Amino acid sequence: QNIFRSAPTHTRNMDGFQKALMSSFPGSMGEREFISMIALNLSLKGFTKGNCIPIVGCCRDEICITLMDEVKANFGDYFSIRGLGGFIFSGTSGFSAAHHHSPLVSGKSKYVYIVAPHIGISKDGIMGKCSREGRDAASSACGALCGFYDNFKAGKVTAQLSMDDLEMSAMSQILIESIPWGSKLDLAELTKIAAKAIAGKQLQKVIAATVD
Repeated sequence: QNIFRSAPTHTRNMDGFQKALMSSFPGSMGEREFISMIALNLSLKGFTKGNCIPIVGCCRDEICITLMDEVKANFGDYFSIRGLGGFIFSGTSGFSAAHHHSPLVSGKSKYVYIVAPHIGISKDGIMGKCSREGRDAASSACGALCGFYDNFKAGKVTAQLSMDDLEMSAMSQILIESIPWGSKLDLAELTKIAAKAIAGKQLQKVIAATVD
């Protein structure tokens, strides 16, 4: 189920999903509400549908498409920088291309960056699991973060970049550098670490290199 589903304010009559969501991600909101809130706040700054380009990075997982749909509904066509785990692998070339696709208003371009990892929560409250149409058994989400987590627990994570598995190996490098020494890691905490790495390190670095 979607991590952006609204979190209740009390625990009575909650199912496993709601309890896990409220416990691990307090204050979560529906993706429609989330993107609408962003659009409203940015409109006060002069960013409106048609005068800017949204540059959106989330996981390649098909269940993330609903977030992309909300972005399009509020901001118009977007430039995708999607990567495994929601990490940014488009580099300065990808961002430069996105910037050159923005509408020009009085000779200026405006960019809206929306980036995030994701994690599934099953109806029973199991972190890292979701239901997929056409599959009876629970499915992993995010598969990349869950795969890293399993390897991390087993002591099998490698920092070596693999050209045969470029995004997964690059994501693993970034996460290894981002996990605090001695931390008690679970999937919820790993998702939060990934979010900080994506928005606080990757995004800021590439913006500094491409926006004048």
